[in-house]
Amino acid sequence: MLSLIARLCVAFAAFVGAQDKPQEEGVLPRQPGDDVVKKLDKPLPDKTKNRIEAQSWFMAAKVEQREGRPAKAYEALEKALELDPSGVAIYREMIPLAFGLGKTEEAARLAARAIELDPDDYEILQQLSMLSAGSGRMGDAIKYTERALESERLDKLSVGAVILNRNLLRLAYQAGQLDKATSACDVLFDALKDPQKYKLEARAQRELAQQTELIGGVYAASGKSDKAIAVFEEQARVRGGRPGSHNYSLARLYFVKRDPENAEKQLLEYFKTKPREMEAFQMYSQILVGTDRKDELLGNIEKLADADKRNAGLQYFLADLYVEAKRLDDAEAVIKKTMRSSGNPAGYLGLAEIYRQQKNPKKLLKALVNAQRGGIDTSPLIGRIASDVETAEALLTDGKQMLEDDPESMDYRTNYLLGRIASIANKTKESITFLRTALQLGTAQQVPVVSLDLGTQLLFDDQYEEATSVFENALKNPDNSQQGRQRTVFLLYRLAQAHEFADNTEPALKALKKAQAMPEGDIPLLHYQEGWTYFHAQQTDKAEEKLQMVLANYTGDPDTTMRTRVLLASVHSQQRDFPTAIDEFESIIRDYARDKATVRSARMSLSSLYISKGDQDKAESILEDVLKEDPEDPGVNNDLGYLYADRGKKLEQAEAMIRKAVKSAPDNAAYLDSLGWVLFRREKYREAIEWLEKAIKLPGGEDATIVEHLGDNFEQLGEKDEALKNWKRALKIETGAPYPDETVVNRLTKKVETGKSEPTDK
Repeated sequence: MLSLIARLCVAFAAFVGAQDKPQEEGVLPRQPGDDVVKKLDKPLPDKTKNRIEAQSWFMAAKVEQREGRPAKAYEALEKALELDPSGVAIYREMIPLAFGLGKTEEAARLAARAIELDPDDYEILQQLSMLSAGSGRMGDAIKYTERALESERLDKLSVGAVILNRNLLRLAYQAGQLDKATSACDVLFDALKDPQKYKLEARAQRELAQQTELIGGVYAASGKSDKAIAVFEEQARVRGGRPGSHNYSLARLYFVKRDPENAEKQLLEYFKTKPREMEAFQMYSQILVGTDRKDELLGNIEKLADADKRNAGLQYFLADLYVEAKRLDDAEAVIKKTMRSSGNPAGYLGLAEIYRQQKNPKKLLKALVNAQRGGIDTSPLIGRIASDVETAEALLTDGKQMLEDDPESMDYRTNYLLGRIASIANKTKESITFLRTALQLGTAQQVPVVSLDLGTQLLFDDQYEEATSVFENALKNPDNSQQGRQRTVFLLYRLAQAHEFADNTEPALKALKKAQAMPEGDIPLLHYQEGWTYFHAQQTDKAEEKLQMVLANYTGDPDTTMRTRVLLASVHSQQRDFPTAIDEFESIIRDYARDKATVRSARMSLSSLYISKGDQDKAESILEDVLKEDPEDPGVNNDLGYLYADRGKKLEQAEAMIRKAVKSAPDNAAYLDSLGWVLFRREKYREAIEWLEKAIKLPGGEDATIVEHLGDNFEQLGEKDEALKNWKRALKIETGAPYPDETVVNRLTKKVETGKSEPTDK
């Protein structure tokens, strides 16, 4: 049996062919009952024949589509279009079919051609908008929708106009174009209030009502709170006063408008729906506190929680209030009961806070581990624990004891958790101990996570070789998930730091280049770090070039801009371009006046610059200003005290200042050297030697200046051999440095050759 299309085409061919046959008596009988068709005086033009045949294929396509054969329908429409390329109706049918068959590019081509033929066809413009949005071209999608709305054929008070405005609302809101979204909202809200005006049937009204939250949200985001309130009040009217999410939306709007009375009224209606949004209860708390009714809060929440016992979030909120009221036993009971009924692991976080306040480290640790096993973010509480010195000490002590007595009870999570707490509490060595154990116990997926933390702690502890090994081991089996690739970028960043701190510049740069080449690696931090690496390696020209590139290309990152400007000023200082460096540091102080840490750092650098220039008065003045702002700052006390000592002035005050710095950091070799030097100036040579010998044994103490100072003290005691031995040692250290200071080398050379130092002003 012939298909329907074939039958239609055969019939059409018979009709067209019959016109060319000789006819009896000039007529062509069709079938019984039909009117007699008279013979045409001349054959139909080819264009007309094609259009008629195209219509037959068009009708055949409609039948195929109705019978669920879209591919066949599309083939028929292709034949129709071949016969009638200017048939806009054909395009209109083909476009959605092409889109449905996955022929997206073809659909777009058809739509573009159709709109060329009929620029005012709003239906095709709407299809073009949908195609553009599907391809992520939101700007084009919005443009086509706006053109459709401007069409003269579109009845502006019709269902079609409402649909187009709904589409514009969604597109413009997604693109962040609130002005256009608000314009669409005006039409939609008008249609919500008067659906008959736009000829909306019941179904269309229901579909439009589903946009109420979005319409109100756009008005609210646009600062049109009165219109937003009107939208949600209309929704309440349509709902016949039944409570719903619109009450919460109204509450938020009234809350922002600082109308706590109406906000509370709407919240109480919303609470009748037994909501799960915790923000609603938090807002209620803020309202009562803000209206001096905090004493009502706990009782009211107890009533709400009693009426909705299955609401785990509400029960936990009640427990938090109990904790705040120091009713810790009540809080614990609520949490445990809720956890038994709901299985919600968020309760472990509440229990951990209770045990923290009760100073119960064993229960606290167990609750934290269980929270992590349940996928709960423990970071906020870990921060509070780490800042609570007594609790953190007890927790870490218990952890170390467990590690010694029963290491098998200390799984990966427990060790990792304690390692993180120790790191936040600046207990670097304890952190390394726990993180090393966690690394041994971790799975392949956990190794990169703990390696990043462990390697970073090793960096802070100046254990560069082990840090490098940890990072490189973690990078052997890369995780190709997005999160894994992001972690890889930071592993490479830390690896570069470890290499450069160990003075291995080439592998440091190699690690950074590898990170930058990743899609996730196009971040300013990596380029800044490359500039810092060149700076640390004293390749100042390359450092300057890279840092200038960062400033030019990452203007949208203010933090990186600030750090880059500070480092660039330091580069110019290293290049001994003192005028430029001074100008840049002074500019930084002006531009970041509110950032105390940055201003302090810039001032300290300025002071050093003026010393290098030989302007010690200016250097002193800057440090004295910094000290006035923070008299306890150990760094400023040390630097200014050393400067006083070096100039032989205010020596008693200088010693007191430097001792304050030493007390804050007894193992800081630079501070101990300053103390040795001020004692030298005060002629306390034997005591100075004790501090300087201690300084030399510390990390960073094998420094030419410290050893030279030691030699100077021995000279003053008449121990010429010891003095000469230390001067020679200092000279060897300085000449062996990557970038020796010629001034220091010349001074030490003269001391070694003459066997004595130049007289110093006291």
